[in-house]
Amino acid sequence: SNSLKRARMVIVPSQGLYDLCLNWGVREEKLRLIYNSVENVDSINLPTDHYEFDLLTVCRLVTWKGVDELIEYCAERNFNLVVAGDGPDRERLETLTRNLGAKVTFLGEISNQRVNQLFSKSRVFVLNSYYEGLPHALVEARVAGILTVGREGTGSEEVINDDLDGFLIRSDRPLDATLDLAIDAAGKPNVFTQRAKLDSLSRFNKEHNFHEILNTIQGNN
Repeated sequence: SNSLKRARMVIVPSQGLYDLCLNWGVREEKLRLIYNSVENVDSINLPTDHYEFDLLTVCRLVTWKGVDELIEYCAERNFNLVVAGDGPDRERLETLTRNLGAKVTFLGEISNQRVNQLFSKSRVFVLNSYYEGLPHALVEARVAGILTVGREGTGSEEVINDDLDGFLIRSDRPLDATLDLAIDAAGKPNVFTQRAKLDSLSRFNKEHNFHEILNTIQGNN
């Protein structure tokens, strides 16, 4: 925090980090909020009558990502889950999958191209993380046109407009109820994914946000 206080300008990629810097004593006039960015991807024709996976998550396999809860949900509902990412919890999660007889596919670390392919094969993208800055994979999923679910009180809340273009797991609506809503909504014609794509391409636009960073740096010299 001392280094941040000494800096002439501090650029942060989320409101959560902005507020954290204020709590650390960084003066507000030195702070600039400029979101992380994504590029528009080629339109993906999402299937309307068949999905290879009910749920997709892309994350590091550590405890606070909440993947174990997704596995338990899929075991209870007889849904299938694909997990992209690796980490120290993988062996424990694979053991849980076997013990519950859940239908889970662990892919480990995969390329961005393969992740984009998963967007077109999956019904719902979910990030059940309890701690999150501004989740890049969540923004990319929204740009790709897949219905998204995150958790309130994390950076996902800054990305998803709850009940308008996605769903947030909340204290008054737990994970199973939220995912039930999302999976039901994904099977119907709705404007959620259209709203999500337009919102993400507006707020997380690479060309615009890089221009803002350049202007901020030049204006501070």
